[in-house]
Amino acid sequence: MKLHCTLLAAALVLASSQTAASEPNPLDRGLLPVPANRIVGFWHAKVSIGPCAGGPVNTFLGLNTFMAGGTLSDTNTFQPTSRGPGMGVWTYLGRGTRGASRYKNHFQFARFKPDGSFDGLQDVYNDITLQADGRTWTANVHAYVLNVDGSVRMEACGSALADRVTIN
Repeated sequence: MKLHCTLLAAALVLASSQTAASEPNPLDRGLLPVPANRIVGFWHAKVSIGPCAGGPVNTFLGLNTFMAGGTLSDTNTFQPTSRGPGMGVWTYLGRGTRGASRYKNHFQFARFKPDGSFDGLQDVYNDITLQADGRTWTANVHAYVLNVDGSVRMEACGSALADRVTIN
């Protein structure tokens, strides 16, 4: 009986060490199938955007949080600070070239006039390429500034370059 318990204990130790050794990269963990979850986390994004028809380009810091399950939150430092929090969804499109992963997202935020009254929505679409190392992504940005009635006030185009925020 003692030999049986010893063999069972040895088998459990061996199994647990093999599980730990074969555990995926922490960037690949989550609720969605790997490697979709590689984008999950908090990101600082340098965004440059302006009217698609031409005109001044604005550059600002975007703050994005991608959650497992396909949702995201967003805010940014664009002036004036007359907007609400951004909320949206993301989806995994598969592997691209050289181990990069492709995603797209769509989010919206409310816009407000200086007096605090509602001034419509901003509708943002990003086509994202997450680099193979999982630490940076680039995006093509397409956005619509919508009036209160939903009509398009302006169409904006641009790009973003993001770095993963980690605990040091």
